[in-house]
Amino acid sequence: MGKLMKYEWKKQRTSRMIVMVALAACVLAFLGGMLVEKDALMGVSVTLLFVGAFFVVFYMGIESILILNRDLKTKQSYMIWMTPKSVWEILGAKFVVAIAQMFFVFALYAIAGLLCFVGTIQYVGELGNVFAIIRDSFIRLSGEGQLIAQIIWNLFCIFVGWTEIVMVGYLAVIGSRTILRDSKYAGGISIVAFFVITFIIEKIYNLISNVLPNVEVAGNSIFGVGYLVYYIIICVAVFLLSGWMADKKLSV
Repeated sequence: MGKLMKYEWKKQRTSRMIVMVALAACVLAFLGGMLVEKDALMGVSVTLLFVGAFFVVFYMGIESILILNRDLKTKQSYMIWMTPKSVWEILGAKFVVAIAQMFFVFALYAIAGLLCFVGTIQYVGELGNVFAIIRDSFIRLSGEGQLIAQIIWNLFCIFVGWTEIVMVGYLAVIGSRTILRDSKYAGGISIVAFFVITFIIEKIYNLISNVLPNVEVAGNSIFGVGYLVYYIIICVAVFLLSGWMADKKLSV
């Protein structure tokens, strides 16, 4: 499975390079603005950095779905499913790499954001005391450990939710491309199937959310334990269903 993961990782190499170049440009622009005391340049670079963080993480997940669609559409890419490797291994490698890609990009943006934040503290000089006062206020209101736990928990829940969406995209593509392999309408049908499946999943969550464990983590967190449990179960179910369909239709 390691070789399959390495093969899948290479498929989005160009996107990762573009992301890293864009990040480096934003950080350098910010540091350059700090050196020449151009607040406008600093503001634009930081804005692009944080707006791009959300867009790029989402795009990396969508791109992995598009790559799967290509693998099932073109004859050359389709040959990967004809290898001696188990369909479960191939699909598992695709899922793991898709999640790893999103986490990798998120980590890059977090590091870039931290560099800009440290640079800001150094730039404002005396105003650094203001940041210390704000930080101390947060600590007094919610507790340092609790505040950090809230941030980590909420980010993790958002990550799981987005992973579930990507996996539903995989299921929609696999369903349309295996059942309607030679149909020119398979791409459009997969989009419709994606929204239908997503609607059903969200509808079920709304119906059963009252009976799910609503234990809050780290105080006033946005997401309860029930949210995380539900979407992890959905991720597992979607993976098993996708693997079953692929095994029936794509295995040698």
